[in-house]
Amino acid sequence: MKKALILSIAFIMLFSQTAFADTSYSDVSKDDWYYDTVMELTEKEIFKGYKDGTFKPDAKISRGEFLALVVRIIAGEREPINDYWYSGYIKYAEDMEIIPELLYSVEIADEVISRKEMAEMCEKAIDKVLNLEMPESDIVVKAAETIADLQEVLKDRKRADFILMAYARGLLQGDDKYNFNPNDGMTRAEAATVISRMLKLKAGEKLEVNFDKLPSIIIDCTGPVEDDSLIPIPEEPVVPKSP
Repeated sequence: MKKALILSIAFIMLFSQTAFADTSYSDVSKDDWYYDTVMELTEKEIFKGYKDGTFKPDAKISRGEFLALVVRIIAGEREPINDYWYSGYIKYAEDMEIIPELLYSVEIADEVISRKEMAEMCEKAIDKVLNLEMPESDIVVKAAETIADLQEVLKDRKRADFILMAYARGLLQGDDKYNFNPNDGMTRAEAATVISRMLKLKAGEKLEVNFDKLPSIIIDCTGPVEDDSLIPIPEEPVVPKSP
């Protein structure tokens, strides 16, 4: 009995190793910071590589590609409804109001998604499909105080709140200079990190973020509030404090 159990465990380990090898990419190595995340999402069939066996971790991800990742998390695979592979994902996202109807036309779905668009898409999926609670307002303000380029974020009031909520959840983080860079694109490796965090939120996990460890910025909260914004528009430039 004991011998049979040992053989069974050995078989399972061997099978797992073989399955893992089958999903390897020629341009992703175990030393890469994103290796574990990319491989986990690949095995869960959320992320997919290219026919040539590459993952292209440094390539910018498109609107259609990122939308497909989000929908796979919350609803699984979607069959195309026309000649474009992402059409089924777009239809689902429109129906669930994750994206505005007719926003993702064929002409723009292949364009690089900006980080602020990505934040909006993630937060709408979290709110409308996963039905997770909004972060507390004091946590949102704390999160805002860690964004060095907050002034740039606030220029797009439509998406600023989505960005701040995503920060407060621990879904998003800035670069090594604490900038969010809202208008920049996102690489496939970076997108994998965000999608992995969304999976954890879906599973009920709380993403730990210690804002006290990040340098804060001075926000003048005397400015006017536009619409239902979470924080006022600073009247003075945001000034980074010393770490």
